[in-house]
Amino acid sequence: MRSTYEDDNDYNVTIQVGQESDEKIFKAHSVILRARCPYFRTALSNVWGRKVNEIYIYIGEVDLRADEVKSMYLELLSAADQLEMVELMDHIQDHIIEDEYDWILNNFVKLMSISAQYRSYIKLNNIVKQILTEDPAAPLKSEDSHELDEATLLEIVKRDDLLIKEIELFEYIIAWGISQVPSLNSDMSRWTDNDYESVRAVTGDLLSHVRYSNISGVEYHEKLRKCKRLLPADLWKGMKEFYITEKRPDVLKKMPLRTSFDINSSNLISWRNFAKITYWINRTRNDREPAAYVYKLLLRQSRDGKGPKVFNGLAANKGPTVVIIKVANSEKILGGYNPVNWETTFSVENTKESFIFSFENGSTCNNCILSRVKNFEKAITSYPRRHLFDHDLDFSDGRCVPTSYEKKILDDTKFTIDDYEVFQVIRTKDAPPAEENVVVTRKRSRGSSLNEGGVGSDAKSNKRNRIEDDIDFDF
Repeated sequence: MRSTYEDDNDYNVTIQVGQESDEKIFKAHSVILRARCPYFRTALSNVWGRKVNEIYIYIGEVDLRADEVKSMYLELLSAADQLEMVELMDHIQDHIIEDEYDWILNNFVKLMSISAQYRSYIKLNNIVKQILTEDPAAPLKSEDSHELDEATLLEIVKRDDLLIKEIELFEYIIAWGISQVPSLNSDMSRWTDNDYESVRAVTGDLLSHVRYSNISGVEYHEKLRKCKRLLPADLWKGMKEFYITEKRPDVLKKMPLRTSFDINSSNLISWRNFAKITYWINRTRNDREPAAYVYKLLLRQSRDGKGPKVFNGLAANKGPTVVIIKVANSEKILGGYNPVNWETTFSVENTKESFIFSFENGSTCNNCILSRVKNFEKAITSYPRRHLFDHDLDFSDGRCVPTSYEKKILDDTKFTIDDYEVFQVIRTKDAPPAEENVVVTRKRSRGSSLNEGGVGSDAKSNKRNRIEDDIDFDF
């Protein structure tokens, strides 16, 4: 077989790639192409190409971690899909999901569109749905958010459970509107009447759904006033009245107050990290349906103090919990998920659902480490004065010694805690009403179409492999 790779005497197929000066010709054997690729099995039922002496291509390597390759993920997936290279598609998707979480968040709008259109992108589609479950405002925080179409953006703005400050939503709508008007000056002080009218035309319906009562007086003074000409006169008058009298006039009562979630309840990690942890928790469940959770802050060392008495009083016997640890003199974040219970007496818990992890810092998820339990019988250990994920993460004594979990999450075996937090993990169907010190992640209500067919109504088409209408995307 190796001689077939190296010897061009018996080739019977040529593949032409590119055009003119940027053209390359590959010689191949039809029998190998048919055996390795369903696409060529079909394509070679006809006579294609022309004979030119060049080189073979059957094997090769690409480093998916290289920066120049990251910008080509979607192109690689498209090519693999067209050539029906199923193993390569799965490998690329697995790499993106496990190792490039920030890339997903920064290219979220493109992924919403593409992953929902093609059946072969089901893994990416699942993670997109999972992230939308955790944070319906995720498309607004993406670097490609300007690519959202108006219909999808309007659906997001109408939601009552956005994990975003109202003034940030207002500013995003303005920025999106500016991006929709070609050649518009970025300096609003130089806008003409026609410029204002053009932006009003694309943002008017969107801005009518902003919950202005959720915007503070300081934010109104510093940020809203410069956009006065983009808002209807009656709305502007109503806002002035509200900030002076603190009573909501009728024009502001048209839209209910948006549900308020404390998205800053953790001092150590961001919503991105919470979304990643939730994804990991859902991966441990036997049922594959993504669940939504409330993360209720039970303990923060810098607020509540340290020691076993504090931990036992605030975090023990609370059911599933997540421990978040900030390593001293470092940006490093360590943590673990306990799906059972911390006890106040000696106890060793048997579970296959626990895991420990590390993040480079509390704002991104790139280069994170997930380490699932492998020795189920020693997954969780409680003592009256110590609590640990076996010796792999002993946050009472500051030790990381590989024992019962798959991977090492810290290069050193000892660390000093700068601060740590413990969150109770509650599935939303069991959760009490939202309160202070919680991070709430919600499922989308049934009947919503944000992720059906991708971004906007034009995303559905009759192209090969498109997902059919009978696929249910509500979650």
